[in-house]
Amino acid sequence: MQPPIHIAVIRREATYYVGEKNNVVIRVLYGTVEELEEIGGLVGDYAKGREGERVGTADKKA
Repeated sequence: MQPPIHIAVIRREATYYVGEKNNVVIRVLYGTVEELEEIGGLVGDYAKGREGERVGTADKKA
C-alpha cells in the first residue's frame, strides 16, 4: 500500500485534481481565496474530484 500524499494548493482549480488522484489537501494558502466563505467551493471541488464528477471549474480543463 502506498502512503497518502498530502498536497498544498494555491489555485481552486487544483483542488479537483488533488481529489481525483485521492490525495489529501493539507491547507489552503492565503492566496487561494479572498473571503472565508469561498472555502466551501474548494471543499466542493475536492469532493467532486474524489467522486469522479466533471463539473464546475474542472470542466474548463477536461
